[in-house]
Amino acid sequence: MELVAASKMKRAVLKTLDSRFYRKYAEEVLARIGDVIGDTPNKFVANTSALDTSLPYLIILVSSNRGLCGGYNTQVVKKVVEHIRKNEETKTQFVVVGKKAEVPLRRLKQEILASFTELPDVATLLHTLPISTFAINEFEEGRVSGVGIVFTEYVSALSQNPKITQLLPLDSSEFHEKTEIKKTHGEYLLEPVGGDLLEHLVEELVHARVYQMILESVASEQSARMIAMKNAGDASGEMIDELTLVFNKARQAGITQEISEISSGMASVS
Repeated sequence: MELVAASKMKRAVLKTLDSRFYRKYAEEVLARIGDVIGDTPNKFVANTSALDTSLPYLIILVSSNRGLCGGYNTQVVKKVVEHIRKNEETKTQFVVVGKKAEVPLRRLKQEILASFTELPDVATLLHTLPISTFAINEFEEGRVSGVGIVFTEYVSALSQNPKITQLLPLDSSEFHEKTEIKKTHGEYLLEPVGGDLLEHLVEELVHARVYQMILESVASEQSARMIAMKNAGDASGEMIDELTLVFNKARQAGITQEISEISSGMASVS
C-alpha cells in the first residue's frame, strides 16, 4: 500500500503543481480587470468583512473516500470545528467531497446540502464542475451569504496544511492592492466596460480554484497515506522482531527444561 500510494502521490503532485500556475495567473488577470472596472456593482464582489449573518454560510469540505491515511481527515474536520466555533452567530451549511467527512459532520448535527463521493483518484475539471456549479448557484440565488472551501494544501511529502479559503464573494479590496502587476505588465483596456465580463471571469475562477484545491487535497491524501503505511510497516517490523525474540526465548527455555528433566532422570536411574 505504501508503494501504491507513492505512485499515486507522484501523479497527483505533478497535476497539482501544474494547476497552481493557471490559478495564479487567472487570479492576476481577474484582479487587473476588477481594478479597471473599479466600483461597478457586481454580485460576486463585496466587502467580505460585512457578510450578511442572517443567511447561512456554505462550506465545501474536501475529505477522502478511504481511510488508512493518518490524520488527514481529522485535520480538515478540526478546521471546520474551529470555523463553527468562531462564527456561532452564522449558520453553516456543507457540501461534502469524500465519504470520510460525512460521519463527523452528522455527529456535529450540521446540515449537508450535497455529497460528492464518486470522484476518481485522477480527477479532471469535468469531474469537479458539478461541485463548483452547485456552490455558485446557491450563492447566485441568494440562499447563502458566501462560499468557502476547506481543503488540505500540499506542502511536501511530509507536510500537509489544512486551510479554509473564501471563494465567494471576492474581496473588493484585493483588486486595488495588486498595483505592482499593473505597473509591470501595463494596463488592460476593456470594451465595453461593465460587470458582465467580471461575473463570467469570477465563475471561471471559482471552477478553477475548486478543481485546483481538490487536486491539492488528493496529493495531500496520498502523501499522508504513504507516510502512514510506511510507519505501519516499520512498526510491524519492530513488532515482528520483538515477538521473534520472545518466541526464541520461550523455545530456548523449553529446550533447557527438557534437557534438565532428561539429566535428572538419568541421574536417578544410575
